[in-house]
Amino acid sequence: MSEAPAAGNQETEGVSRIVEEVSGAVLDWLVSNAPVILAVFDTEGVCRFLTGKALEAAGVDPERAVGRPVTYLFSSSQQVLSHFERCLAGERSCLQLVLGGRVFDVCCEPFKSGSGEVQGIVAVGTDISEQVRATEALAAEEELLKATIEAVEDALVVTDSQARIVLFNRAAERLVGLKKDLAVGRVLGEVVVFESVDGGAHSVDTSALALSSIERELPIDPGRSIRLKRADGSTVEVAAHYSPIRTVGESPSGAVLTLRDLSEERRREEERIRLEKLESLALMASGLSHDFNNMLAAILANLALAKERSQSAAVNEFIVEAETAANQARELTARLTSFARPAPYEPKPVDLSGVIEQATTFALAGKDVELVVSVAPDLWPVLGDENQLIQVFNNLLLNAEQAMPSGGCITLRAENVVVTEGEPTAGPYLRGGRFVKVIVEDQGVGIPPENLEKVFDPYFTTKPEGTGLGLSTTFSIVKKHGGHMGISSELGRGTVVLVYLPAAEVPESQGPAADRAPVRTPAADTPEAEAQGDRPQAAEADTAEVGVRAETAGTGAGVVSGTGAPVVGRALVMDDEPGVRRVAQLALEEAGWRVDPVEDAIHAIEKFREALQERKPFDVVVLDSTMRKGLGGAATLAELRKLDPQVKAVAFTGHADDYTRRALQEEGFEEVVAKPFKLDDLRSAVSRVVGTGEGRDI
Repeated sequence: MSEAPAAGNQETEGVSRIVEEVSGAVLDWLVSNAPVILAVFDTEGVCRFLTGKALEAAGVDPERAVGRPVTYLFSSSQQVLSHFERCLAGERSCLQLVLGGRVFDVCCEPFKSGSGEVQGIVAVGTDISEQVRATEALAAEEELLKATIEAVEDALVVTDSQARIVLFNRAAERLVGLKKDLAVGRVLGEVVVFESVDGGAHSVDTSALALSSIERELPIDPGRSIRLKRADGSTVEVAAHYSPIRTVGESPSGAVLTLRDLSEERRREEERIRLEKLESLALMASGLSHDFNNMLAAILANLALAKERSQSAAVNEFIVEAETAANQARELTARLTSFARPAPYEPKPVDLSGVIEQATTFALAGKDVELVVSVAPDLWPVLGDENQLIQVFNNLLLNAEQAMPSGGCITLRAENVVVTEGEPTAGPYLRGGRFVKVIVEDQGVGIPPENLEKVFDPYFTTKPEGTGLGLSTTFSIVKKHGGHMGISSELGRGTVVLVYLPAAEVPESQGPAADRAPVRTPAADTPEAEAQGDRPQAAEADTAEVGVRAETAGTGAGVVSGTGAPVVGRALVMDDEPGVRRVAQLALEEAGWRVDPVEDAIHAIEKFREALQERKPFDVVVLDSTMRKGLGGAATLAELRKLDPQVKAVAFTGHADDYTRRALQEEGFEEVVAKPFKLDDLRSAVSRVVGTGEGRDI
C-alpha cells in the first residue's frame, strides 16, 4: 500500500520533465526561427542573456551586448529606464523600441524568487518593422487620397450603408453651399436635394437613390438634366452619378455621389458656339465686303468720271448726291470689313494706360457724363496692337455713354491680375498667367436678361440707328488678342463689362508702363468712326479737272492714248471685276496712259511677255491683291519680276489697314490703293511709282 504514492510521484516528475524538455525545444525553435529577441537583465539593468533570430536583422552581436547595460542596446535611454523601473517594481510593461534600424514591440516581465523578491527582468521583443512600414504607407496613401478628394473639381459626397454622409469635400461645400461640419452625419436627402430631373416637376429623394445603388450593387445615373437646390434656395444645373462602395467578399458599405456643376460647361459651350458663329459670319462678311467694294469702286469711279465730263450744274448735283450715298455705303462696308477681318498685327508691348487716356479723350469729348478712371500705377503693358485696343475701349465707352441718356457716371478701372486656369471668373476661358483686367461700369438703363446673351452677336442692336457691329467687333478683337470679355447687367442699375488682356513680358530696363510715352492714334479714328468699328474717312468728290499727268514719259511717248491725249506711259491693269477694270482704264487714259486691262494672272503674264518681246514694256502694272481664281496680286507680281526685275507695281486692295499695306509693300508693291478708290488716288499712285524709277535697261 505504501508503494503507490511513490509511483505516482515518479510519474508526475516524469511528465514535468517531458513538458520542460518540450517547452525548451519549442522555445529554442522560436528563438532560432521567429523574428524575436529574448533578453534577461539583472536588477542593475545589465544584460545577462541575449538571443534570437531578429538580432541578425538588427545588426546586434549578442556576445558584445552581454555584460553591458540596457542603454547600450536601445537609443531611447530615458524611455527604456522608465519602463525598466516599472518592471523592477513588479509590473509588466510593453513599449516600442528601435534597435539597429528595426522596430520592435518589447514586453518586459519581472521574474521573482520563491519569496517574491524581484531578481531580474525578462524581455521579449518582436520585430514589427514590416507592419510599421505598411501602416505608414497606408497612412500616406490615405493622406494622398484625402488631398485628391479635396482637390477634385467635382463635388464628392460619400455615405455609409444607411445613406448618412461620412465625407463631404470642398467642392461639395461650394456647390451645395453648406459647410462640411453641418453636412457630415446627416441623411443625404436632407443635404442634397434634387428639385427636378429631366424637367420633372417633383423633387427626387437622393437618399433613396443612394440606398438603391448600395442594394443593387450597381451605379445609377439619375438623369441628364438635374436642378440641384442649394442651401440658399437657389438652383444650379448638375450632372449626378451614384456608385456603390465595394469591399472584396463583402456587401457594399456605402455609396459615392458625384456632382458636376454644368453651368460652367454650358457657358463654355455657349462661348464656343458664339465664336463659331462669329467665324462663320466673318467668313461670309469678308466675301460680301470684297465683292461690295468692287461694286462701289466701279460706282464711285464712274460717278467721278461722269462729273469730270459733265457740263451741267444740275446734273452734277445729282452726281454729288449719288456720291454721298455711295460713300455712306463705303463706310458701312468698312465696318463690315472691320468685323469680318480685324486687321492682323504684330503683337507688341502696349501701354494700356495711354490707350485708356486716348480712348476716353476721343469717345467722351463734349459728352454730359462723369468719368472716374482708376489705373494701377504699376499696370503691366499688354501684348497687342494699340490702334485696335483704342477701338475696343472707344466702343465700350461710347456704349456706356449711350446707355445713360440722362447722364451719369462711367467708372473705368484697370488692374493687374494672375488668372488660374479653371477659376470661376475668367479661368474657364483663358490659359493661366498674367493679365490686365479692365472694368467699364455705367449707371445706365441696363440690359434685359433676354438680350444679355445676344449683345456680342453680329447685327444685334436695340438702338434705332445702330448697326450691331460695335460689341461684336470689340469681342472679336479681344479674342484675337488672346483675351476674354464678359458682361453683366441689371435693369435700372447699369452694366459692367470685364476685359482681360494678356500681359506682355517687358525687360525691367524699360520701366513701368506709365513711364513710356503713349503712341498717338491716327487722326482718322474719330469717336463717331469708333462707335461701331473702324471707319475710313469719307471719300471726297473728285475734282472735275483731269488728274495729274505722269512725270516721266514711258515707252509710248508721242503716241495718242484712247482719249486722244499724248501717251505718257504704258500700264497693265489686272482685276477680276469688269467694272473696276473699266474705270481704272478710263481714269488712267484721262491722265495720258495707254492701258491694257486683263481679268486674270494668265492673261497678265501673257500680255507682259508680249510687250517685252515687242520691245514696248509696261512702265507700271496695277494688280488686284485678291482674285476669285488663279494667282493673286503678289504671286502674279513675282512671276512678272522673273520676266522683268525692274517692273514697277501698284496694288489694289479691299483692306486698307497698315498691316496689309506693309505686307503688300514687302511683296514688292511700291504703292497700295484701297478700294473703293478715288480717281486721283489711282492716278497719283501710278505717277509716284513711275516718277521714282531710274529708267529701264531692256
